[in-house]
Amino acid sequence: MASTATVPGKLGDTLLRALGLDGPSDPAAATAWVTSTAYSVGDYRRPAAANGWVYKCIKAITSSGTEPTWPTVAGQVVADGTGFWQCMHKGVKLSLFNTSPAFDADADQYYADVIVANELATANGYTNGGKCVTDGKFGSYDSTNNRTPYTHDSCTWTASSGAIAARYLILRLDRGTDAASPILVHHDMGSTQTAADGADWKARANSTDADGTAFYV
Repeated sequence: MASTATVPGKLGDTLLRALGLDGPSDPAAATAWVTSTAYSVGDYRRPAAANGWVYKCIKAITSSGTEPTWPTVAGQVVADGTGFWQCMHKGVKLSLFNTSPAFDADADQYYADVIVANELATANGYTNGGKCVTDGKFGSYDSTNNRTPYTHDSCTWTASSGAIAARYLILRLDRGTDAASPILVHHDMGSTQTAADGADWKARANSTDADGTAFYV
């Protein structure tokens, strides 16, 4: 008798944690590294002088008295005291589009796979490249539905000197280059949503909850 194998949701959860999604969704909000301090595997820190990246302890550390030279390529490792840090990412970022980024769910995996040039330009309160979401985190694993939710707070741009208009959103993990940054969510709102000059353009993962579920794994 033939059998059908299924991939448990827990595996997707584990793989995304390995990319650093269980760490700070905005490196600027990460706790700064300090000297002569014990760190455990799985701890996240940023350099004392923030450089836009977040790092994960992959071997237990008592940090040295001198700060390491932090790598700025995702996946690279640096020694520190008795252990190691791994360079993870530059944040979980949300970008806005008004012209379709031509996303193909069957083929496109990375931000470079979409028409990045269609992202909104820097103007009227929006900065090209998007912005990090705040309080991004995994919830508890749901063994009944075999999935884990990833949630984040609403993401807001205040229109200034003109309106912000967008129809599509892409949530990605910024790993330094578009070709290495996996797409987490693509969303088509069905029509262009506009915030007039002085108003907020707000993206919420759940329309009724500021800290809603962006996706499940």
